[in-house]
Amino acid sequence: MVLATRRLALAAVFLLGLSFFPGTTRADSPAGVYVGQIEGQRIELRLEADGSASLMGQHGTWRSSKGGIVLSSEGESVHAQLSNGAIAFVVEGVRFSLQKQAKSRDARPVRSVAGKAFVPKRLLKGKRFKVSGVNASFVVPKGWKAAYGEHEGQSGIALSSVKFPGVLFIVTANMLSGEDASASVPTLLQSAAREVLGNTPVQVISGPEQFRIDGKNAGQLVLEGSDGAQTLRGRFGGIKVGTWGVGFVAFYDAKLDAQLAPVFETVLATFRGKAPKANRALTSKIVGCWEGYFGETSGTGSSSTSSTYRFDGQGRYSYRYFMSASIPGGSGVSDQSSAEGTFAVYGSELFLESDKGDSSSYAIRLVRGRLFLGGNRFIPCS
Repeated sequence: MVLATRRLALAAVFLLGLSFFPGTTRADSPAGVYVGQIEGQRIELRLEADGSASLMGQHGTWRSSKGGIVLSSEGESVHAQLSNGAIAFVVEGVRFSLQKQAKSRDARPVRSVAGKAFVPKRLLKGKRFKVSGVNASFVVPKGWKAAYGEHEGQSGIALSSVKFPGVLFIVTANMLSGEDASASVPTLLQSAAREVLGNTPVQVISGPEQFRIDGKNAGQLVLEGSDGAQTLRGRFGGIKVGTWGVGFVAFYDAKLDAQLAPVFETVLATFRGKAPKANRALTSKIVGCWEGYFGETSGTGSSSTSSTYRFDGQGRYSYRYFMSASIPGGSGVSDQSSAEGTFAVYGSELFLESDKGDSSSYAIRLVRGRLFLGGNRFIPCS
């Protein structure tokens, strides 16, 4: 936790269920591989003969139904129509139309299950911590505490213990872009490690592993390196929850690994969560034009900026920005930019992803007809 594909990733929410609806193994079974493209992205849906299914790296179930099949997930389902070897369904306003691929003689069946269930070497006792505002929780081992906070601009939940004052242990969640939504968890873990460590020389101790936690794709990567004073061990864990990625990161003195590895693996293994629901009520209320303006004049000159957002009812947005400044006796300067893409509202958070792949998020609220994005206020415009 690319936009055109974030909308596509929303469909994966329907393929995360644990309930089992057996498919069929008749000669005319819908089971097979269906492929298509949406906005230039290759989409692949696999329906296995055992009733399991996978779409864009996410997993779930399917069952035959009159006129097609039903894809199911965590109590929700979507009906897909079958016709002449093609499958079609609509999720969150995005229409999927995929064509069944012919079987290859040399092709081997690919299991949709990404590894076995994760079993930590030692599961510690503790109390279950419920994450505020979402349907998620995990066990905090005895002697540790969890608190909300922010580290280097990343908000999340920090775990700490008076017995281990030098340990950094953070749990975060981010909405996955289409590219990340279709990537495997090991790939995401490697990317996260590169982002955090940069060019720091490290040694891979184990992984990246791939397994399942609570029926969801998950994994772990363990690295080790030196800061010149001590040898540090870094543990990266990840779980895909619908279109969201839950990350677990811990850094500590490698000498403490025997004591801290069970803590990390307990938190990781006991995570339980469901993808948050889109806030449709707030989404409908922000549809329209919103403009924000800020101006300032002083003895050294003047400046002004204006920003305009337009949100439509199909999940698309456009953004325009203009800035101008002048200095007494000097020439003026100006700047402008624009973007278009898709948007989604989850809880009280607005997520934007431009068609160029840039993404951002803001706390969002409506107060007396005014729209607040982060610390900026916008008023209705035409």
